[in-house]
Amino acid sequence: MYTPTLLHADFGPGHIFCDEKGERIRGIIDFGDIGIGDPDYDLMYLYGIFGWAFVLRFIRHYPCSHLDLEVLRQKLRLLLIYNTVNDIWIGVDRNDQSMKEWALSNLKRQVQERSGGHFY
Repeated sequence: MYTPTLLHADFGPGHIFCDEKGERIRGIIDFGDIGIGDPDYDLMYLYGIFGWAFVLRFIRHYPCSHLDLEVLRQKLRLLLIYNTVNDIWIGVDRNDQSMKEWALSNLKRQVQERSGGHFY
């Protein structure tokens, strides 16, 4: 369960400006996807790009608390898969073969990671 929150909804490294050492966030850009929803959604891209260890470090400074970290990890995996399936749909809708192939490749990798290396 979560409290609906204002989301960036595209919170990834391309939208986060840090200082020269990469130690402090100096700004966030591109609020074009802003919406209301589960605050964990804003962790999805960080999880997908940097991994679980990064998310664990990041949430120490994030304005929400997670009592069950394993539930959060599983939730982020599912959000990432959902987002990838959505990317496939966007590629189909736009008739963009390269986007479909890129998204299908990502989905295959995500499913293999989730299933211990097997793609069914």
